Amino acid sequence: AMCYHDLGLAYEAMQDYPEALKFYQKAIISYSDGFDAEDPDRNPKIENIRPGLNLIETLKHKGLVLNTIYHSLHRKQDLVSSLNTFLLAESVMEKIRQGYSSEQSKVSLVSKEAEIYEHIIDNTFSLWKLTGDYTYLQLAFETMERSKASTLLSSIRNIEASEFGGIPAELSQLERRLKREISFYQENIYEEKRSRNPDQQKITTWEQILFRLNQRYDSLVRTFEQQYPNYYTLKFDNTVLGLDACRRRLKQSHAMLQYSLSDSVLYTLMVSYDTVVFTRIPSDSVFTRSLHDFLQEVSFGDFTGDQEFRFKRYTKSGRYLFGKLIEPYIPWIKDRKIIVVPNEQLAYLPFEALLTDSCPAEINYRKLPYMVRKYTVSYTYSATLLSQTAGHFRIKARNTLLAVAPQYAITARNIPTPERTRQYIDNLYPIPGAREEAVEAQRIFHGKLLIDREASEENFKRLAGKYDLLHLSMHTIIDDADPMFSKLAFTRGSDSAEDGLLNTYEIYNLRLKCQLAVLSSCNTGKGKMLRGEGVMSLARAFIYAGCPSIVMSLWEVEDKTSVGLMGYFYKYLWKGKTKSDALRLSKTKYLAEADPLMAHPYFWGGFVFIGDDQPLAYPTIERILTILIALVFISILLAIGVYHRRKLKKKKAFSSPT
Repeated sequence: AMCYHDLGLAYEAMQDYPEALKFYQKAIISYSDGFDAEDPDRNPKIENIRPGLNLIETLKHKGLVLNTIYHSLHRKQDLVSSLNTFLLAESVMEKIRQGYSSEQSKVSLVSKEAEIYEHIIDNTFSLWKLTGDYTYLQLAFETMERSKASTLLSSIRNIEASEFGGIPAELSQLERRLKREISFYQENIYEEKRSRNPDQQKITTWEQILFRLNQRYDSLVRTFEQQYPNYYTLKFDNTVLGLDACRRRLKQSHAMLQYSLSDSVLYTLMVSYDTVVFTRIPSDSVFTRSLHDFLQEVSFGDFTGDQEFRFKRYTKSGRYLFGKLIEPYIPWIKDRKIIVVPNEQLAYLPFEALLTDSCPAEINYRKLPYMVRKYTVSYTYSATLLSQTAGHFRIKARNTLLAVAPQYAITARNIPTPERTRQYIDNLYPIPGAREEAVEAQRIFHGKLLIDREASEENFKRLAGKYDLLHLSMHTIIDDADPMFSKLAFTRGSDSAEDGLLNTYEIYNLRLKCQLAVLSSCNTGKGKMLRGEGVMSLARAFIYAGCPSIVMSLWEVEDKTSVGLMGYFYKYLWKGKTKSDALRLSKTKYLAEADPLMAHPYFWGGFVFIGDDQPLAYPTIERILTILIALVFISILLAIGVYHRRKLKKKKAFSSPT
């Protein structure tokens, strides 16, 4: 098979596409059982294939050659055959994925999957334009869904399989204990390897223990799959939300924008209950430069230098990107709320800071036509994930708010310098507004406050699963080399068994029941971008742990601004606003009160909302008063009605003949 594949590559390089196709087909036959068709329009069934990464590469090249032949001869069948070949490659990848048990192993497939998904979307767009067949729109939507956060969705379904698949309690407890022990030794090995003088004997010992723990865990999972059929069905359910199902679930007041960005092209599906729009534009150097300029301007907090140049660069890129990403769909969006499903670099983009109209020449950030002034925007990793986590994801906790603001030691080493802003806990400096934020959240929602020495990792782990609403004001330590070791920094206590650093993988092992987590920390939505999977951020870990909605930061937040924004946000939440509306209203209120410089998007644009947008179900004083007033008014009307009826009866009785 590999020899045939290499011959196919040679003929493809010489642009002899019929010969290349012939050898790719021979390679596919070699990987298959009971399949010998040399017709390139035919492919084996998935059950007759021995899955492997080399086969995926052969199928990819066969699909590309068929697509090239289509663009030369314009035969529809070549395009259909190309699409079918890429769909088979996707099925092979899914079969391989099912054999992997760990998140890291599944993620290793992601970049290879992403390329196949891009080719499927390209072919479905071409076939839809050629035929107008709605089936291709459906396939494009489902492919976009599979191309986003598939590992996260698979992991969440694995959790639900463990909880609802009929697994006995003692085996579920064993599974959780093994996962905690695996995480513990993974961290020990990771930290020891990073030390200046790593102890190789310790590393070897821990690696041997980790190997045995992984063996026990894999054996346990195989037992689940073999003896508990409901678990197996739930775990390996790879269906995604279909286009029609998505349209039925969308409220009439919402529109969804699905983006698929590659190196050369941007596909967009605008979906509402009554409309589907599918477009393709080149992601050329102008688009790439505008995206880079915009992200640089909104996330960079240094306001020295040529302010006129920076203002022009921001307004030009912000207006250009709105024209490409949003404006073509305004006739169908109208005044609806927008749900953005981004991928690749678009996942770092705060859409609310885009500019809807041309901008004045005067440098005044307060007067700019920000998108947040007209539209409410929320985000999701995928429509399937949003549908699965919305409303019913976990049994809700009984308590309201847990607000956390740790204390960091004040020493000479804590002076904030560029070299120290992301070092470990002994070098973290105090955050002036963190305590104020937490206190204000607790004042509005009541609940429990963990500040200073009480804000320990140990206390958070013990209490987090008991609250509906989590507010975290603290330092984060981002590890782009291995995102599973990015950390939240709590107060460090000498008498605690915990080290004060909550790693991403530890958040994965929590079981939360909250409706909303507000991660008012720097860069909680930032992380390593994995092609086809998205941003590996701390926020993603909270969704995995059971929190269906997150407010997160895309860059380092400014303390004073954060205090004001969060205060407004919680007041609007308490009044019964949806989470996305509460965040939008807090931003527009901030803009109305800010001076021309502090209105810069750096100060407010970094906070974004992702996930389920239902309002928090807490009765506010205003709503209680409204209900009481309505009841009093109804009671008065009923009393008046009873009085008049009695008066009328007396009048009739008096006037009737004896």
